[in-house]
Amino acid sequence: MNLIVFEQCNCRKQTRPLTSYAVLMGCLIKKPRDALILKQGGIIENQQTDEGVAMFFDQVRSCAHLDYDGYHLAPVLGDVKKCWASKRQKCRAKWQKYREKLCHDYFSSPWAIISFFAAILLLFLTATQSVYGVLGYYKQAN
Repeated sequence: MNLIVFEQCNCRKQTRPLTSYAVLMGCLIKKPRDALILKQGGIIENQQTDEGVAMFFDQVRSCAHLDYDGYHLAPVLGDVKKCWASKRQKCRAKWQKYREKLCHDYFSSPWAIISFFAAILLLFLTATQSVYGVLGYYKQAN
């Protein structure tokens, strides 16, 4: 972290290799699971926990000032962002497809929606009645 701060203060904008590496790693490591995958692959080596690594790179990424268009890892970061965007878009498309199918097949009329909420209410009331029945049995036993 100190080297990155030193680099931010003393280096020219185009040559910030530590900052650009830390920002790239911050974009790759979003969760502790990501740090574990990189550790198992031999990409990073550390003595911290995976949560600590994820927090460190998140802090570095949020605090570092970097010109994203002019640094030497810009193409790699662009590929990472494209990969994340395509995965996010596929996931959203899949859920949107399922939601549309659900709405089309099961909730096409207002009566279907009303009956769905009525069924949820009846399940809740049944569960409540069961809990009170069990509690009443144990209170009688005592």
